[in-house]
Formats: sequence, C-alpha cells, structure tokens
Amino acid sequence: MNLEDKTNEEIIAEAKNNGGFAKAVGLLYLKNKKYVCHIIYNFFGKPDMVEDLTQDVFINVQTNIEKYNPQRSKFKTWLFKITKNVCNGHLAVIKSRILPFYEFEYENCRAFPMPDEEIMEKERINMILKQADKLPNTLREALVEHFLQE
Repeated sequence: MNLEDKTNEEIIAEAKNNGGFAKAVGLLYLKNKKYVCHIIYNFFGKPDMVEDLTQDVFINVQTNIEKYNPQRSKFKTWLFKITKNVCNGHLAVIKSRILPFYEFEYENCRAFPMPDEEIMEKERINMILKQADKLPNTLREALVEHFLQE
C-alpha cells in the first residue's frame, strides 16, 4: 500500500499502534503540504511566507499529533485549524511590529498643533483680551488671577 492509498487517519492510527509518530508526521507532511501551502498563501498572499509557515504548521502537528482525536474531526479539519492558528499568530507578530510605528508617528504629529489650530487659538485669546479690556479694573484683575492660577 503506497502513500496515496492511505488516509490521513489511517497513517495516524498506525503511528499510535506502532509508536512511530515521527515517521507519521513525515508522511502527513508529504501528503498534505500542498493543502497547507494553499491555505497560507490565500491567507497572506505572499509566496515568501509560505515555506516557513508551512514548517511551523507541521512542527505544531508533530507536537500535538497525540492529541488528535478522529472521532471529533477529520484530520484535514484539524490541520486547517492548526494552519489558521499559525497564520493568526504570525499576523499578530506582524501587527505588533507595525502598530507601535504608527502610534509613534501619531504622537509626534500631535505634539505640534496644526496651523489652523494655532490661528484659532490666537484669535480666541485676542477676543478674550478685547472683552477683558471692557471690564472694570477689579473684575479684570480677578479674571487675570483666575487664569494665572490655572
């Protein structure tokens, strides 16, 4: 019986009976590599990421193969979930590298007021000063003291 004739579930069952999970993962890799590569490529759309992430997927398969339960799901469903989790994990790493850069840029931009904000603030201050000049001296002094305390 050659590789194409065996189902994924049969390969795993034989490995459980014989205790040869390393060989089983190798066979599963040969049988399912294209499937995993296709999922990863569709997730990211970048061919340069496919090979590395495919290796990560099968490292996870090797680590968790003993936990696979054929009564709960088919092997391809289980493999899809592992592939999706590896892709999401890699996406989180990518976002963690990009997000601080944008936050940094945004904070630096907001450190300086926009030109129209400066003009509006100057106009507001001039308007307040003009109105304050119309107040009697005692009220004007109270107003100045109030703003100096802030």
